[in-house]
Amino acid sequence: GFTFKLQDRGANGLMALETAAGDLLAAGNADPILTRLNTDFTARTPQLYLDLDRVKAKRLGIPLSNIFESLQTNLGSAYVNDFTIFGKNFRVYAQADAEYRRVVEDIGMLEVRDRENNMIPVSSLVTVSDTIGPKTIFRYNLFPSATITGMAVPGKSSGEAVAAMERLAEQ
Repeated sequence: GFTFKLQDRGANGLMALETAAGDLLAAGNADPILTRLNTDFTARTPQLYLDLDRVKAKRLGIPLSNIFESLQTNLGSAYVNDFTIFGKNFRVYAQADAEYRRVVEDIGMLEVRDRENNMIPVSSLVTVSDTIGPKTIFRYNLFPSATITGMAVPGKSSGEAVAAMERLAEQ
């Protein structure tokens, strides 16, 4: 098998990179030397966008780091410490239970402290909206890239397959 890196050297954007990768896959799968081409790059992964009202947070005396830490700890996880028991070391992570981070509205139920020690709901500071974007942005030689994997058909070498991919990419 082989790995081919398709790079966005012209700063055309991630959607254009996804389109180019799809076009290259289609052309490659029609090529008599190539088979089993695949990529895991996508620029259309469903995501949530949180628009934080930074002015309001500052007015209420809520450090932005408190808001970000609350989101990270509850929706992702946060390392707390290690402890040893029965001769084994264990790591402790904090995270909200699954039932409290199942739906988008759960984000707004989180709370942070203001300067007067009052608990302020995150929903009064952030607006959540749906968006799409890449799951991960890989870079190759500093350029955004999509990795394409594939194989040469039986009887052809991987060198011939890579040459075919390079020819198709140039086209």
